Amino acid sequence: MSSNKTPNETQKEQLSGKQKRREKNRQIREIRSHNKTDNILSQDIPNISGPIDASKFAMARISEINSMQSAIKKASYALNELAFQSLPRGLRRRTASHNLNRLPARLRAKAAKETFQSSSNATLKRKKVRKIKRPVKLVDEYLRRQKTKKWLETHMWHTKRMKMTNIWGYRIASKPNVKSSRITYKSFTRLCIAHDASYMACVELKGQFNDIGKALNTITDLGLPSVMSERYIKGNRIGHSNLYEHLGYPTKLICPISFLWKPSNDVLWLWIHPSAYHEALQFIQQSIHEQQLTVEINDLRQEILRFELIGPRSTALLQTVLDPVSDEKHEGNKLWKDLKSLRSSCSLSPGSVIGLLVNDPRLK
Repeated sequence: MSSNKTPNETQKEQLSGKQKRREKNRQIREIRSHNKTDNILSQDIPNISGPIDASKFAMARISEINSMQSAIKKASYALNELAFQSLPRGLRRRTASHNLNRLPARLRAKAAKETFQSSSNATLKRKKVRKIKRPVKLVDEYLRRQKTKKWLETHMWHTKRMKMTNIWGYRIASKPNVKSSRITYKSFTRLCIAHDASYMACVELKGQFNDIGKALNTITDLGLPSVMSERYIKGNRIGHSNLYEHLGYPTKLICPISFLWKPSNDVLWLWIHPSAYHEALQFIQQSIHEQQLTVEINDLRQEILRFELIGPRSTALLQTVLDPVSDEKHEGNKLWKDLKSLRSSCSLSPGSVIGLLVNDPRLK
């Protein structure tokens, strides 16, 4: 039995779904040309130049005009994308739906037409250009703003991209302005994320090794390795414990802490969360006073910066940024150069500390 299908129909059945959609969009946008054999106007036009009849000229091109109008109408329906949707995610603004001047200049006319179709009361407002008066002495102005809360070193970078909040005596970023979290998740799983943890309070205990150990043994977690453990006293590993009230273990917990010994074993650095800083400092002083120990306490909150890098490319990033000085006596620099081929820190023991003396990365 012979098939009644035309060659065009047979060819369409062989196309995939994506190819069919492309062919449909191509046909929508195609403006068919007029057939020369059907040109009625050629019979009425004289051989020499002269006046023409407008009605006859339009009737002769009526098929082309109708084809062009239908193609324009179908193409406008095919492009079902609003002006706001044509922008990338990073440039979309919620306020642009109320104030069209928030959009780029090339899209304002299209957005105004779309807004007018949805609401006849919408008007395009003129944007008032307001000059921002900058203070003459920026440093003095920034110091004035930090009277009630401290700024981190990365404050100017964060304040342009994050929502800032006042907490624990600092001005800290709470959440990003970008609504999408896909970029953050991608950086966390594939690249690297840097977190400015300089708000963590650093306390320095200076004195004899035994006195520092006795002072902390009465206020730290007895179920975890002591601060005087052999694994920590060399200064090549950071330790973690919990801080309690004086002789209050295990019920009177204050906060978790991190600590690091200097290789000389006469200085210990403690990192305490800022929300529990004053309470923790009070019980450290109480432990030293009741045992009559000679330990000096120094506040290093405004002197030490702390950055946390998270992600599989963290080590590779540090290898690119940090350039150790050429000093053969410095053991940390030699070790860092030996680890140059290391792409991930998973092979290192947790909490490892490497002391480096590097050149200023800004002078590269």
